Amino acid sequence: MSTTDDAPPAAAGWHRLAFATTAIACLGFGAGYGVGALRAPAAASPTAIAGVAMTEANLAGATADLALRVDRLAGAERSFVAWRGQIVGTEALMRAGLTLREAMLADGSYAAPLDAVLALPGGADALAALEPALQAGAAGAPSREVLAVQLDALAGSVLALEQAEEQAGWTRRMMRRMSGYLSGRTALQGRRSDAFAAARDAAALGDLPASIVALESLDAEAASVLSGWVDAARRRMALDSMADRVAASMVTYAYR
Repeated sequence: MSTTDDAPPAAAGWHRLAFATTAIACLGFGAGYGVGALRAPAAASPTAIAGVAMTEANLAGATADLALRVDRLAGAERSFVAWRGQIVGTEALMRAGLTLREAMLADGSYAAPLDAVLALPGGADALAALEPALQAGAAGAPSREVLAVQLDALAGSVLALEQAEEQAGWTRRMMRRMSGYLSGRTALQGRRSDAFAAARDAAALGDLPASIVALESLDAEAASVLSGWVDAARRRMALDSMADRVAASMVTYAYR
């Protein structure tokens, strides 16, 4: 969308129209003066009377043409004002849409920016197809940066359970280690560590889909601890996609 102040063709011809209007006004003044000078007494000749009549007819025609040009000038001005008003309104709507998109990509609720867009003229029309989904998800979701930090904390808490057991007395630790080998606990903890490492690396890069895939290899016990994080990550991905659709909808509406 162009937001420049280039005037439409009607506004671009104002100078020429104003010059023509001034010329016609001067013509009308001259014609009126001529009428006064040529207006003869009752005993004037028929030729003089005919000249006066012709001058008056020319004056009437010039006056009508002047009125027509003035009306056209007023119409051009109204068109220019309407055009400027449309540009200003569209710019305000686009700015509000950009603020909404940024709020959707950030952490937390975007309800206030959404209400601001819908309150503007054309806002509801621009977001008509997305409004139900936008209203439903207005509570927002954690940002990708926040999700990466949360995943680090959750992974650390799961892995710390095994580390706590390692801090027990030597005899108890050896018995538990032997029991762990027999039950496959050590192998399980290794798989958890590998899954968390892959998931955390992906989340640090903002690659939530890869992070979710890495966590799918977790056992049921560890997966239950991460289930809330996975749900939040899926909401974040959905909001990111919807934020792009908001931007596209605003641009489409602006160039309608």
